[in-house]
Parts: sequence; C-alpha cells; structure tokens
Amino acid sequence: MVDREWREAIDMRSSLVSIGLVVVAGSLLRYWNLRHGLIAPLETEVIDPVLLLIHTGSYRPQALAQPTLPIYLHALVAIAHFILGAIVGVWRSVADFGPGQVVAWGRGLSALLGTAVVFIVYQIGMRWGARHALLAAGLMAVTPTHVAVSRQIGEGSPLTFFSALSLLLSLVANLGALAWCWAGVAMAIAVRAPRRGVAGAATGVIALAAFLVDYVGRAWPAAQTWARLSPFHYFSPLELVMGTPLRPVDVAVLLAAGCAGMAVSYVLFARRDI
Repeated sequence: MVDREWREAIDMRSSLVSIGLVVVAGSLLRYWNLRHGLIAPLETEVIDPVLLLIHTGSYRPQALAQPTLPIYLHALVAIAHFILGAIVGVWRSVADFGPGQVVAWGRGLSALLGTAVVFIVYQIGMRWGARHALLAAGLMAVTPTHVAVSRQIGEGSPLTFFSALSLLLSLVANLGALAWCWAGVAMAIAVRAPRRGVAGAATGVIALAAFLVDYVGRAWPAAQTWARLSPFHYFSPLELVMGTPLRPVDVAVLLAAGCAGMAVSYVLFARRDI
C-alpha cells in the first residue's frame, strides 16, 4: 500500500531529462535538412504576401488569400532576417530579398512552433500525471502529420501552437479558480475550527461530499439542481480536452466562491477572541 502511494506521488513529478529527450527528438525531426526541398504551392500562398509587404510596405486585398496571422508572423521573421542581413552586408536593397530568404527562416519559425507544441502537450498531460504527459508528448513529437506541417510555411504550425496554448491556459485558469475556491472554504473553516486537525478533516469531508453531489448530478438528471452547489460542477478538464470552450461563468463562480470564503474568514477572525 505504501509503495503504491509512493509511485502515485512520484508520477506527478516532472522529469526534465525525459521531456528533454522527447523535445530534442521532436526538434530533430522538424529541423533535420529543413532548408532543402522545393517550395510547396501551399508555402507560396504565404511567401507571396510576405514579399509584397516587404517590397511595397502595403498589402493589396487580393494578396490576403490565407489567414492573416501566419502572414504577419512570417513577415515579422522575414523583416528581422532582412535587417540582420542588411547590417552585415548580405544584401543592399529589398530587391535582393526573395522567396529563398523567406523560406530559410520561415520554415525555422514553423519548426520552432512545432517543437514548442510538444512541450505544451507535456504540460497539458501533467494534469493527469507524468507518465501520461510523457506519452502524449512522445506521440506528438513523432506524429507524421504534425511533423510535416512543422517543416513548411503555412497555417498548420501556428494553428496547432495557439490551439494547444489556449487549451493549456484554459486548464490552468479552470484549475486555479477551483483551487482558489477551496482555499476560501478551507480558510473559513480553519478560522472557526478549534484545532488544525479538525479544520483539515472538516474540509476533506466537505470536499468529498461536494464531489459526490457533482458525480450524482452528472449521472442522475433529477439531481442536477443540487449539483450546481458543488464547486466541482464548474470544473471540467475533460470537456476542455474534448474541445469544449472554457465557460467564463464557471471561472467567475469559482472565484466568487473563493472571495466569499475569504471574506467570511476575515469576519470570523476579526470577531474571534484570541
């Protein structure tokens, strides 16, 4: 029993060596021989507007055939590349800056975003344990589709990066709001309880009861009204992973409950005779 609890505790600890090897492997797949290869037709749909921006300083509406975010990202990278090259004397005017130069750093940006996705997926998986996180990051590192979009200029790599980042931030916000909610409840109980052990036990019992109420409410429609009283009703990490957007109302309710608990604890502590 003790060994099992120890293994479960260890599973929540992050291993920098393991995730480091996975990230390095993912980066090698994305950066290896990156500059070689013909420019794909999909890449020209981003390269042409980028060159138009650099050469003319303005867009024409017909040039924006692709979503503008990848164009702006690669335009910023291309501008930085051009300025650096101009400083060291590689080219003297914007006329010397062509598709080959955009591809060199543009593909590097896509590979960088793709490598970052591997680490973000690991951080997402850490909400369920280090082994799950490492498995998810390893699968993302070697997924052929993601490796392919990370090796070319286009919308695939930025879209995946910002989608994974938004999911991670949603999980952090939802879990942080739940933690704040229970912090307020625990603070109010601790101020009122005569001893620390009593406060810890009471908070644990209330948390278990709240979890059971939410669990019954999800399985039994007749109890859904009572389930709204549970903080766990407003905590839905699996729904976020499945693609459901984070509901601001859920975060607001948890934060409000935590603030209410803190306010009650302040009033009780002010009236307590120490």
